[in-house]
Amino acid sequence: MTGAEYYKEYQGTSASGGDELCMSRTAVREGSRVLVIDDLVATGGTLIAACDLLASQKAVIVECACMVELKMLGGYARLAERHSGVQVWGMISEDILLNNGEPDEGTD
Repeated sequence: MTGAEYYKEYQGTSASGGDELCMSRTAVREGSRVLVIDDLVATGGTLIAACDLLASQKAVIVECACMVELKMLGGYARLAERHSGVQVWGMISEDILLNNGEPDEGTD
């Protein structure tokens, strides 16, 4: 078993306030192409830990996807610092949550 400890915007379950993601050492092989899916990306702690864990096993992270991305909290920027080139695709961002259903300026 291998693991990666991470910290979120709120206190986790460990004594240090973090949490840990774990996976079997045989879950991915070197060179395995992986898509990481997260429900919500806020500060990026869980997503970065998942990518750290996969990178430690020499997996190729093809892309990260999430249902909701809260861009204002900078999770994508933090991920890009640690794992440059890994793209995050969000189904919904706070942009659509904040515009009251009105189209963005400049869109048709």
